Amino acid sequence: RVGAQAETVARTLDELAIPFVFLKGVARMAGRSAMPYAEARRINDIDVLVPASNGPLAWHSLQERGYELQYAPEQTPAHHYHLPPLVNEAGVPIEIHHSTSSAIPAAVAWTRAGGGHRGDLNGRSVAIQPPTEILWHGVTHSLPDLDHDPDRKRVV
Repeated sequence: RVGAQAETVARTLDELAIPFVFLKGVARMAGRSAMPYAEARRINDIDVLVPASNGPLAWHSLQERGYELQYAPEQTPAHHYHLPPLVNEAGVPIEIHHSTSSAIPAAVAWTRAGGGHRGDLNGRSVAIQPPTEILWHGVTHSLPDLDHDPDRKRVV
């Protein structure tokens, strides 16, 4: 389901001539030939980075194609680095990002995500987040995950 939804998002953004880069899970999945086992972690949603000025167009265009808000928009903090998630009948949430973190300005996130890294999404070449950015995302999310799961042991 994730791969099919990512293809739909890619096709939609291509039709709109909006540049984009897949982040996190889809980037790992599409880049698996260069990063063995990168896709081993379960993928729950699709994160896609677009230039900040294109975010509203991408978001509204997905809504015009049948995507709806996953939850009330006020549940996404104001000035968050992605727009409120959208979902369709497939049940895979889509997050349109203008940055990768609240601490990184949109222009910097776009520059860091660029560089021509490509991956294969079911036979379609797509722009993906560079391996270093994927690594940093994994590192920064691993420690909070340990804090919230009492059954896991912290490695010091």
